[in-house]
Amino acid sequence: TAATPQTQSAELDRMLAEGDRQIALKDAAAASATFQKVLEKYPNEPRALYGLAVTAILSGEGQRAQELFEQIVSTSASAASAPTAPAATADPSILAWSHVYLGRIHDLEDERDEAVTEYRAALAINGSPENARAAAQRGLDSPYNSHAPENNSSSHNP
Repeated sequence: TAATPQTQSAELDRMLAEGDRQIALKDAAAASATFQKVLEKYPNEPRALYGLAVTAILSGEGQRAQELFEQIVSTSASAASAPTAPAATADPSILAWSHVYLGRIHDLEDERDEAVTEYRAALAINGSPENARAAAQRGLDSPYNSHAPENNSSSHNP
């Protein structure tokens, strides 16, 4: 018996919500496992890639987080230029926060020019949420510092 698109969508939403809940609880291992299961069933699902990237940050795996955020950005750019595959386009919130996190990673590596490029990319996204736009603007105004009091991933979940 094949699952209907509605059943698949409900299952996907349920799995993603569970991963988001695990991130909110700071349970990176459980969240990572949940998002991996999503990707096994729904390859390149932007919300699952984003969730994995956030779990990588929680786990102190900066390089892995950077690779995942870059994958989200490049997959969305490819999908946007090929309208035959709209499902792979990340929602504006995920895309904007991916750019913000990439900017922060570059700032932490003293790569200010790359960071500024990412913050500007976040601000250029139509429909991005106000909290992402504010974070990108703060990044443009001054380099991100890992000791900033605003460094709380739960408030950055789209």
